[in-house]
Amino acid sequence: LSVNSHPFTIIGIAAPGFRSAVVGEAPAIFMPIRMQPQAMPGFSDLDEWRSRWLNLVGRLKDGVSLQQAQAQLGPVWHALREDDLQRLIAGHHGTDKMRQEFLASPLKLEPGQKGLSPLRNDLGAPLTVLMGMVGLVLLIACANIATLLLARGAARQREISICFALGAPRLRVLRQLLSESLLVGLVGGGVGLLIAPWATTLLLSVVPAQAEITSALSAEVDVRVLVFTFVVAFLTSILAGIAPAFRFSRPDVSLAMNEQSGRVAGGKSQLRRLLVAGQIGLSVVLLVAAGLFTRTLLNLRNVDLGFTTDHVLTFEANAKLNGYDDTGAHSVYQRITSELERMPGVTAVAASSVGLLDQDTTGGNITIDSYKPAPDEDMDVDRNEVSPGYMHAMGIALLAGRDFTASDAEGATKVCIINEKMAQRYFGGAQQALGHFLVFGAGKVTPDIQIVGVARNTRYAAVKEDTPRFLYLPYLQTKRMNGMAFYVRTSAPTDQAANEIRTAVHNVDANLPVQYLQTMPEHVKANLFLQRLVAFLSLSFGGLAAGLAAIGLYGMLAYSVTQRTREIGIRIALGATRRGVVRLVLGDVLLLGGAAIAVALPLSIALSSALRSQLYDISSRDPLTYIAVVLVVAFIALLAGALPAMRASRLDPMEALRAE
Repeated sequence: LSVNSHPFTIIGIAAPGFRSAVVGEAPAIFMPIRMQPQAMPGFSDLDEWRSRWLNLVGRLKDGVSLQQAQAQLGPVWHALREDDLQRLIAGHHGTDKMRQEFLASPLKLEPGQKGLSPLRNDLGAPLTVLMGMVGLVLLIACANIATLLLARGAARQREISICFALGAPRLRVLRQLLSESLLVGLVGGGVGLLIAPWATTLLLSVVPAQAEITSALSAEVDVRVLVFTFVVAFLTSILAGIAPAFRFSRPDVSLAMNEQSGRVAGGKSQLRRLLVAGQIGLSVVLLVAAGLFTRTLLNLRNVDLGFTTDHVLTFEANAKLNGYDDTGAHSVYQRITSELERMPGVTAVAASSVGLLDQDTTGGNITIDSYKPAPDEDMDVDRNEVSPGYMHAMGIALLAGRDFTASDAEGATKVCIINEKMAQRYFGGAQQALGHFLVFGAGKVTPDIQIVGVARNTRYAAVKEDTPRFLYLPYLQTKRMNGMAFYVRTSAPTDQAANEIRTAVHNVDANLPVQYLQTMPEHVKANLFLQRLVAFLSLSFGGLAAGLAAIGLYGMLAYSVTQRTREIGIRIALGATRRGVVRLVLGDVLLLGGAAIAVALPLSIALSSALRSQLYDISSRDPLTYIAVVLVVAFIALLAGALPAMRASRLDPMEALRAE
């Protein structure tokens, strides 16, 4: 098997189902770690003490607890930290505070049954929120089913009373009612299982192919999903059916046998009203969360990125993996740039060592010739090596100075361009920063990189992250090369430009793959896929909740109007107008909905405070969101009550009086 032009011999096959100790990674090939130089030509850092990409997994001996292992490894850990600190001091890296924190950092062993998962930190909070929303929708569904069962039970009250009159035990009647509820729930769970793989596959289809989360997700319905679904269906069935079952397992036999009972008075059920009010209230909570997430997504879509994305295609290429050394990689990237510039319709080409919005950063601490940092001041900045004309090609405005040129190459004066945030922090402004020198590192170092330009602030690793202090270096002055991200600004159609890009790279090296080729708008969209997913799902849950609440309200009102047919007929016979009857029914809607909203709004404010970390440029108490939700819920409630109200207003009083 040839990997990056190096031959490997297959010596084993991993067990079925084993992906990796790291959740979210699904490598097809496992290699000896000492063969990193062969697997990744030109990139070997096993002896670099500052590298931090290894994951350590250990198996405990029999009888040794996690705490015992941690106590035994403690001295080894601190000895390693002391050794690293000596290297740190020798290289003049970091402040005294950072060194103290370096030594004080503890070793923490964690159980490995669930594997290592950096994704848990990123996805834990959003998934917890979404799971909570699913639970609320389930509660609304339970309340809805309970309302329907109450209505059905009321219609069967005479039947149940006859059963009791004939000597049926209360436990048997209760068991029958719960069995009916359980049957409804299990059938619903079965239908859900049939839909689940299709729905999950649909959700996975919107996840960008290059996203790390892709390999961690699966649409497979396994035993765990089946058991979970069965347990949830069983519990929700019992929850939805227990109140109606107990309510109708204790009927007043003599009253129930009277056909006229409860007809004139309307037979209002306070339990049904309470369940419907609960549905409306929970839908308010869900719609508030959906509104906040949607506003967050809209805010992120409208963020000023600091660079232009229209008519730009991006892709990545890594010549080092094809066996080129640093000098050869430099040559390949320059030739690719030249080929791309000759493409029809191309107006500009740029390249950078770290791709924009790639969720990746690189940087370090700096020393500036005219700036004396305060004790323990953070002097870390992010950096990126870019091609000549990068600012012009990416549409990044220069506030002062110049862009890089082809003359900013190895052997020439070292130069850099800093961003506005860095200029304001260390120099007080853009013009004041020009001409100053800086260097990476601290201590006895000589600043030798001249600031020749100040660029406008841009988003770097992610749209949601604030602009960091940042500097650009010309990649022609960088000795060590790795992969590069290319940006092609073109007026040609996307498909045509993509084919021409592949041809251009193929002309330089036929074996060099073009990776992640897409338009910049697609790239920005991929960077926001988690926010888009959360907004889409929260809107879906909120809409589903509102729909269920509307169905529940409609069902209650329709049943109530049916029960009150005689009463409404008498009212009309005594002179009540159609408008008065509509007002009577809708007044009930407004009273019920208003009470539910009044209770739900403070609850929403309290719960939404837990969403702060997931929001962007919007308060969890945003008044516009709450006002919009109230108006939407009020409209839905009135819509649900309109049909029963109109039906009630059209009753013929003579037919209504004869209906009994």
